[in-house]
Amino acid sequence: MHGDETRQDAWPTIQQRLIAFAAHTSSCYPLLCQITCFDLEPELRPVSRRFFSRIGPVFNIALGSQKGGVP
Repeated sequence: MHGDETRQDAWPTIQQRLIAFAAHTSSCYPLLCQITCFDLEPELRPVSRRFFSRIGPVFNIALGSQKGGVP
């Protein structure tokens, strides 16, 4: 089908953009976490910050989460 070929042709471009987005997001990740936690109830802020600080390295989002990265 024509639609399937179009999707296959577009896939490498999508992958490149996702990789570029991930690289850009890693530099902004701590700020994005702070913004997300800013408007939360005071009791939820530390829990959310801990959650984000653990997720960053697991998914290689935060700077320093890769070997040889910034600590």
